[in-house]
Amino acid sequence: MTQSALHQSLDALGTIAFVLPGPWGPIASAGLHLLDGFLGGILDPDQPDPNKPVLDAIDNLARTLETFQTRNNIQESTNYIASLRSWLDDASGYDDLDSNPTTILRVLDSIHQDLDGPVNRIDQVINHLDITVPVNASYEALSEAKISTLIGLRVSMAAILNFRVLLRQKLVTLYRESNQQQDQADMLNQARNLETDFVMAHTFIKNHIASKAAIGDIESRCDAVKTTLQAMVTPVLQGGDAPSDYHPHNAVQYSFIDTLTGKPYSYPNSYVEGEPSKITIMGAEMQESRTWTQTYDAKGDADAARAAFVGAIATRRDAFKTEALESFRTAKAIMDHTMADPAPPSTRPDVDYDNDTEWAGAWKFKGKQVRYAVLFQGATCNSPASPASDWHRCDEDDSCCPAVTLPTDPSKLAIARIVHREVADDTSGNNAVTYVIPVPNMTADTLVDLAPVNADDVVPNATIAPLVMSSSYNANQAGRTWPDPYQVRYRYAYTRMIGGEPAQSLAFSPWAVPRDRANYDVDDEGYFYCRGPYYSPQMLVPLIEGCGLILQRQFKNQALAVIKSRTANARAPGMIYLEDDEGP
Repeated sequence: MTQSALHQSLDALGTIAFVLPGPWGPIASAGLHLLDGFLGGILDPDQPDPNKPVLDAIDNLARTLETFQTRNNIQESTNYIASLRSWLDDASGYDDLDSNPTTILRVLDSIHQDLDGPVNRIDQVINHLDITVPVNASYEALSEAKISTLIGLRVSMAAILNFRVLLRQKLVTLYRESNQQQDQADMLNQARNLETDFVMAHTFIKNHIASKAAIGDIESRCDAVKTTLQAMVTPVLQGGDAPSDYHPHNAVQYSFIDTLTGKPYSYPNSYVEGEPSKITIMGAEMQESRTWTQTYDAKGDADAARAAFVGAIATRRDAFKTEALESFRTAKAIMDHTMADPAPPSTRPDVDYDNDTEWAGAWKFKGKQVRYAVLFQGATCNSPASPASDWHRCDEDDSCCPAVTLPTDPSKLAIARIVHREVADDTSGNNAVTYVIPVPNMTADTLVDLAPVNADDVVPNATIAPLVMSSSYNANQAGRTWPDPYQVRYRYAYTRMIGGEPAQSLAFSPWAVPRDRANYDVDDEGYFYCRGPYYSPQMLVPLIEGCGLILQRQFKNQALAVIKSRTANARAPGMIYLEDDEGP
């Protein structure tokens, strides 16, 4: 029964790794072999009810938890399981759970209401269940039941929270495929709810299942049971007397007792009875006392048997621990490969149309109506765009390039931003043309819109962070050995001659990031320390024809400085290596 409970926990945990086909893309993917059949049901378009595998996994877990509670008199989580079963029965009763937004919303609402705040509720149940199991003949079975129930309760909550993400995903997809204006507005709201649901599920799993603390808690519980069981086995004790004339069947024996069950395990010595000698006393022949010779000492057998008995406990308990931790380790493996997409920005961008670059002819949309929107790029697809700014007629000088304020992503799920510039002849937007301007970082605050032209009188902004690669410098070369420790960061800008005068990008790039973070320590400000030989770094940056590069370096707690640099060809098309040529 214990193995069944843990197996059901693992099956239910598989719902974390669901993948929904359609325009929203995958929320999470684990690639675990045990999920092949499960995911097949979700991904198969001919599957009559793709929700059924998810609900079945949760239902099987609920049934197993019920059986455990009944068999082992664990009452603390009965109300939770009853609410869970009630919700399952309700959710399973809908035939249009994949196609009707009203039905999906009803079930989503019932997850909150019927389970009465599920995350807080599960914590309360687990705290109530955390009771001491009496050390008696049922100790081992009750301890396994308790640990399995604790795991099952956590996993059931993870499965439900993820099912909520799956339903919200379907709802967003249905709204997104609709051409109704209200559905499009609802889609933006539900996309934000989807992000909230995902973060809640992600946080619960990270804190209560996949964390070191959660895994360590289960390990310590399992080890405590093993220690207790082994401590209930007494040391090998010697007892009894050797055989004598009056007690010829005596034997010295060695024994140990499993005090949990009261069962003794005894190992007596072996003896051979000697022939008695005869003597004559006062003319009468009499028999002398017998002698017994010990032929086998059972102490070694007793020691070996006790060691085997204690070892069997360890083997049995370690096997249970391995099985118990499989669910938690599976959760960690899933979390290590979890991907999610952010909700769209909720507010329209601010735009400064009086931003003067002092570059004549830089702006080519004078006299046009212009507005902007921003969207987030996620791990799997782009979010819908934010609300657009108001239309603006561009009558400023052609050296004024709009500065667009870029939104931040509070969920930190976005990996980049994309600005949409919409250009039209009038505010009706008829025959408008939309230009896409990528901002491939999440660190810039503002985009100065230089994208209309690529002319000799404009220096492009450096929007892409340099990627720290490696260096061919010899650490033994004079002046090339870096001090230890050090923390340094880099950024760059483009340069170009305009009207015979040197000019550079209005904005520097974001700070450099390492290609392989496993070999670097990087702090929140972008300072990194390379573990190993202290070479001057080599960075991969985009190459723009007709532009040079300027490199800035800053050691932590020191002034920012422009340094000597050199370039080298890179194999990546359109990229070049920019190297620190100044030394430490």
